[in-house]
Amino acid sequence: MGRKGFTLFEALLAIALIGVMGFFSFTYLNISTLTSTQAKAQLQTHITLLSSMVLECKTLSESMPKQTGGANANATYMDQLVCQTTPTYNLNGGRHAFVPKSPTGFDTYTATELGGDFFITFAALHGSVEAKVLESIFNGYLPTQATFNPNIGGKAVLNVYLAR
Repeated sequence: MGRKGFTLFEALLAIALIGVMGFFSFTYLNISTLTSTQAKAQLQTHITLLSSMVLECKTLSESMPKQTGGANANATYMDQLVCQTTPTYNLNGGRHAFVPKSPTGFDTYTATELGGDFFITFAALHGSVEAKVLESIFNGYLPTQATFNPNIGGKAVLNVYLAR
């Protein structure tokens, strides 16, 4: 008479093999590393895009983007800045460009103009994977190009300077 199913031993062996394969897969393919690598690539792309938008505005208007009404940016959301050309245009939607939405885990991008400095701020929760991504990006900059503070009010903060 032929068998119609698996024995208990065969079922337990199959489950054990799946568990061992899963353990080694997780060990060698760390999901958080993949996620942080993707976040870093996306954030670097956003830094490049935002920098080019701000520098294009400076080239066209001979001043950095301002708040509506002409006040200097002061921790102002990037999508609320205006280029002082004639006619003026919003950075978000003007000249066929849009301010990208910050990736999950990162605060909305802001800009500040203080004296001769203009910088874009990127922030994430202190101690998070995203904070490590910000620190990793900072390590690729010179001290005159960026500053990094791992804990300002519970946030890791990366400032990328476009004028200094």
